[in-house]
Amino acid sequence: MDFKTLLRIKLLVVLLFTITLNAQKNPTLIIDGLAISFESNTSLPYWINEGKTIDLGVHAITVSILEFNIVENELQFSQVINLTSSATVPASKVWKIEAIGIGLSPNDSGIPTNGFSTSQSPSIFTSPQTFTSSGSWIVPSDVTSICIEAWGKGGDGGNSDENENLYKRGGGGGGGAYGYDCFSVTPGSSLNITINGAGSSVNDLIFAAAGQNGNNASAGTNGDGGLGGTSTTAYNISGTDGNIGADGNGGGGANGGNGGQGISGCTRSNDGEFPGGGGGGGYGLPTCNSGGYLSPKYGGDGGGGQIIIYF
Repeated sequence: MDFKTLLRIKLLVVLLFTITLNAQKNPTLIIDGLAISFESNTSLPYWINEGKTIDLGVHAITVSILEFNIVENELQFSQVINLTSSATVPASKVWKIEAIGIGLSPNDSGIPTNGFSTSQSPSIFTSPQTFTSSGSWIVPSDVTSICIEAWGKGGDGGNSDENENLYKRGGGGGGGAYGYDCFSVTPGSSLNITINGAGSSVNDLIFAAAGQNGNNASAGTNGDGGLGGTSTTAYNISGTDGNIGADGNGGGGANGGNGGQGISGCTRSNDGEFPGGGGGGGYGLPTCNSGGYLSPKYGGDGGGGQIIIYF
């Protein structure tokens, strides 16, 4: 291969590399939900009418804008704007986009975290992450430390006694526990979130126990209230115990929802509030009897558990 041919090949490689690099660096703006890619030599300046909304898209980290007032069909300069987040052109004004600052995505991995067709980032990049049922979560790139809040489920309220002559109330459900702590994590690792009748947990990092269910009334005796849940995290609050006796109210969830009220009537007792409130104990009056027999009146359900991850 002669020198001239080798030189041509090198020049072609440099040209292709430059074109590819420039294409990767073309910034995108989201204007009224439509993604628009800009090339400095051909796309700018770009005018935006009043009422339109601009969001920063892929590789766009700042937008330099000249704002003009519209006065009797004339444009009068108003101000210079350095836009770094979503904004809408005010009424009776127009924006002239002069330049767009380019850069990689916020996590500097080259993977864009905005500019998607829905104008929303994928949930993996959004803090905090909230879970109300079991699932899993992948630690994002470059995230090495997280903090977690956990609420255990509230216990269910106990049922009433079926004996019409010795009508008694079921115990209120205990409130779920609350826990909070911070942990070191490995980027890309998977965390298992479990929220069930035993409690709420994330791997073996954190656990907040559910409140105990209230006991059913039996043999003319009120059911005992369920005990509140506990947590062994660095910062923890125990749930309140459910009540026994006259009211049968559920225990309050720690740093969470109130316990459900025990209803003295022919309807089911109140559920505990979310997160973690215990359900009220059931109690039915003899006047609720129908058809010659008495059915038990059911306690309320406990409020659900919850996990929130901050990063």
